[in-house]
Amino acid sequence: MFSSIRTAGVVLISCSCALTVSATAAWADADRKLKIHRVLCDIYDKEHDSKDEAAEYVALNQLAPSDAQIQYGFGLFLSRQKEHQLAIPHLKRATQIDGSVADYWVQLGNEYMQIRNFNAAADAFHSAGPKYQQLEDQNRKYIQQLKQYQDYNKKLKEQQEDQQ
Repeated sequence: MFSSIRTAGVVLISCSCALTVSATAAWADADRKLKIHRVLCDIYDKEHDSKDEAAEYVALNQLAPSDAQIQYGFGLFLSRQKEHQLAIPHLKRATQIDGSVADYWVQLGNEYMQIRNFNAAADAFHSAGPKYQQLEDQNRKYIQQLKQYQDYNKKLKEQQEDQQ
């Protein structure tokens, strides 16, 4: 097939280079698509076009489901749309991908507060770091107050039942 080892080596190197260039081109196309969708998200956000912005975030999520910034951006978008329950999985995913970014944890905590899950909010604020200790403490105190209130109402109800 090949007249010499040298020819075979040149052919292998050429094939290897072609594959590398092809893979790089495919990667560049994916990177380019991500950039285009991100820019479109920004444009639609500025134009307050939430329908098209949502479509762009869905596309971004499909192209790069393991990109923490995309997950965080999608979560913020859903939060602005008052879709707090839907925002939480994206924000959780962002913290799972990159747990070192305090903003991801703080926004997750804020979303938990919106749906009145104060334990989860306090845990998220705790994960955000010492800078957010006050938010964690406020949530923990509120949880204690809620428990005291529930206990009080329970006792009142028991007393009323005993009187009847």
